[in-house]
Amino acid sequence: MNPLEEQLPVCDARALARLRKWGGEELLTELIALFVSEVPRYLRAARTGVRNEAPLETERAAHALRSNCGQVGALRAQALCALIESRAAGGDLTDAADLLDSLEMELARYLEEIPDGPRET
Repeated sequence: MNPLEEQLPVCDARALARLRKWGGEELLTELIALFVSEVPRYLRAARTGVRNEAPLETERAAHALRSNCGQVGALRAQALCALIESRAAGGDLTDAADLLDSLEMELARYLEEIPDGPRET
């Protein structure tokens, strides 16, 4: 992880508070459940893109995951997704597998920090 990512909180409490304000606890719970259910699909797609040396596939999966991370306040994971997306857009998958490993660790940290305790992906 680079120093910029280390400065970011794992979980943006303000993003969660905004969701709670807009739609109550029910919306927050639904969005987090949707996030948890979608994460494995995007990670698989990104890893498949790396394995197949397909930068566009990797870029698309990272972009979708970055957007989802932003919605639920997973800031460090979002920053890693942006880095993966940017490098893949330039055709560079050199360290994408390692970045995806780091992303999975950040997602696990996020799921441990969100309200109501840990969730599984």
